[in-house]
Amino acid sequence: MLLHGLSTKEKCQIINQNPKIYGSFAEIGAGQEVARSFFRVAGASATVAKTMSAYDMTFSDLIYGAEPSKRYVCESRLKKMLIHEFDLLTDRLGRPRGKDSAFFAFANTVAARSRKSRSQCHGWMGLRFQQSPESEFSEIIVHVRMLDQRNFLQQEALGIVGVNLIYGAYYLSKDPLDLIDSLVDGLDLGRIEIDCVHLSGPLFSKTDRRVIGFHLVENQLSKNVFITESGNTDLAGDQLYGKPVLTLSGSFAPLTLLHEDMIKAARSLIQTKFKISEPHVVLDINVSKLVGPQKCADIYFLDRIKLLGELGFSVQLSRYEHHFELMEHITKCTQEKVFLLVGIGHLAPMFDAAHLDNLDGGVLEGLGKLTSGNSHILCYPANSLDVEQPVAKDQKTNCFTLKSFPVPSSFKGALSDLVSEDKFIDLEGSDDKLLRISSKEVLEQIRSREAAWTDKVSKNVKGIIESQHLFGWRP
Repeated sequence: MLLHGLSTKEKCQIINQNPKIYGSFAEIGAGQEVARSFFRVAGASATVAKTMSAYDMTFSDLIYGAEPSKRYVCESRLKKMLIHEFDLLTDRLGRPRGKDSAFFAFANTVAARSRKSRSQCHGWMGLRFQQSPESEFSEIIVHVRMLDQRNFLQQEALGIVGVNLIYGAYYLSKDPLDLIDSLVDGLDLGRIEIDCVHLSGPLFSKTDRRVIGFHLVENQLSKNVFITESGNTDLAGDQLYGKPVLTLSGSFAPLTLLHEDMIKAARSLIQTKFKISEPHVVLDINVSKLVGPQKCADIYFLDRIKLLGELGFSVQLSRYEHHFELMEHITKCTQEKVFLLVGIGHLAPMFDAAHLDNLDGGVLEGLGKLTSGNSHILCYPANSLDVEQPVAKDQKTNCFTLKSFPVPSSFKGALSDLVSEDKFIDLEGSDDKLLRISSKEVLEQIRSREAAWTDKVSKNVKGIIESQHLFGWRP
């Protein structure tokens, strides 16, 4: 797949033939495939000042400093490598060739597949570089997940991404999104995932990390991107490790009183039933539902992230088709309990064999994936259901709940068992007026300047929307 028309070899040749580009390579894990790519074509001596690989942890610590976390495949390690190598390069070569050279330091720290370990194969890769001689440096940091099943294929893919990164920095940096797309040039879809990109420095001063995160998921470079309440992209595993998590999928355009009541009810049950005072709330936005037939991004996606961040929520952008995929991802990030908050009306796909025909075990396999380990499904009542057969509401609550939800007869026993094991739990205390609120309707009212929308969101949400002119609001 050559989106930009050049092969890895051709990119190396172009860089080697550019007399200004000159730098060093420091690679740990998965060989030294990036430097090797440049050596395999003519003229590498015009590009490569130094290449090294400090595999031994003691050597690595003596060069770059020890990691307090004892983790060597992490962003902080990569940053230390970039700083050390770039400073060393400019200190030693700044005087003899600084006026003629645009220096760079490339580094990666990677955990590739091996016979001893079957853990996740991933790594951090980065470039600190000058666009022109004696200019301020800019920096690109990328987190990659290597999906090939064989070590040598992972090494090959990593080498290709590294070359693409260096080429993109020097020839595509005017368009950061084009640069990001170019990282997978020469790779088939499914070999590499890129789920975190950090751009900094004068070349990228106007770049919004949230836009980059959306772009990664929208263009299928990753299935998910995690955005903190401050608007920075990060790895979900780093943010959620060791924390109980409550997650809810939705459009959140905008966050309504219904959403807030759902979260409040879930927090209350988690506190009383599971003795967990404050789970970390992650609001999941499915990007595939924000993209129309012409692949035109929802114009308000950034407004959603801004609003949720201001309210103190973490956001995950994803492309998951099924709830169990979301739960599988989050349960890999933490060993603590994970709670999925859903409206009763969204349970139907979980028990629809046609919807789960991609699973050999169908509905039962899907339920197993959904509720494995420390997972629990918290079900918020509804006042209407989109089902063919008539269904009676729960007499006590006058709402549809787990007790009244129409499950196919072949799966009633499975649901009953899951309810008895507290894997599926009803939430109580809903307000009939809140159940009638629709984000879609609220958004239309905001855009058409109807005052009714203000009764369907909290004062805090109203204030943020009006002060920042979100979702097309006009005074």
